[in-house]
Amino acid sequence: MNETIKGNKTEQSWYPDVEPAEQLLERILIERRKKWEAAELAKMEAKGKASKNDKWKKRYKDIEPPIEVDLPYIPDEWLWVRLDTVAEIKGGITKDRKRVVKSAIELPYLRVANVQRGYLDLEDIKYIQISKEKIPEFLLEEGDILFNEGGDIDKLGRGWIWEGQIERCTFQNHVFRARLYVNEIQEKWISWFSNTFGQRYFMAEGKQTTNLASINKTMLSAFPVPLPPIDEQSELIREIEKKYSVIEKIEKDLDDRFTMAENLRRSILKKAFTGKLVPQDPKDEPASVLIQKIKDEIKEIKKAPKKRRLMLRIRGLKC
Repeated sequence: MNETIKGNKTEQSWYPDVEPAEQLLERILIERRKKWEAAELAKMEAKGKASKNDKWKKRYKDIEPPIEVDLPYIPDEWLWVRLDTVAEIKGGITKDRKRVVKSAIELPYLRVANVQRGYLDLEDIKYIQISKEKIPEFLLEEGDILFNEGGDIDKLGRGWIWEGQIERCTFQNHVFRARLYVNEIQEKWISWFSNTFGQRYFMAEGKQTTNLASINKTMLSAFPVPLPPIDEQSELIREIEKKYSVIEKIEKDLDDRFTMAENLRRSILKKAFTGKLVPQDPKDEPASVLIQKIKDEIKEIKKAPKKRRLMLRIRGLKC
């Protein structure tokens, strides 16, 4: 990932007609505004209000430039952008036993424990009540990028991508969802970056107490991410996955060898304790004779003076 971020894995010349990052950003901003306006109109319609003019459009917040401090080098053809420039960020549902939910429906939801670094742990899924009218707002969609709010410091910004594994699934308020404005942007690119280089940012910006650390929506929104051209992103993802597959194969081989070594160790000990590790010589003195000799020696020790007994105890013989 380090070489990939530095641009060592691809060359701009491999795609002469690649869309520059500046043009990609322009497309993102157009989609960003369109989706904001559609959401605002839907809110007004839900409240029974019709827009009489375009004054409401002035509430739209333009993007802010990222703070480019202590960031890794990127190629000149790439751009640094804030996460909220390329994605809509939303917190999840607050879990509160006292909360009264009207027209409630129970849905599966993701907690911090489910959202791991680079994967989702879906073994233990819990359920939460949500009102019918809020379901569209909080349902996860395939391609959503998930980020943990925190807890232990190692959980800051930890996350992965939702791939639609569970039907009609939502998420808790300690998990953030980032939904890209342009589908062609590679979700893995954003998530891999946040899980590696992004950790420095989250640890620097997160609020920390004695045992806990957390980030809020404002901090996550300002998170700087590198924006390569779309085609280059796709090529980089293929390159990373190719390298990861090699690493996974090596890890599997090591696990197999470790298992083989453990089995061999047990087999050796079993053979040793059952007398099968070395060839048995029929001329060897039987164990029963050896045991009898030890018993006879112990009897002799008990008859010996105290000083003699002490020396024999030191040698490991009980008397």
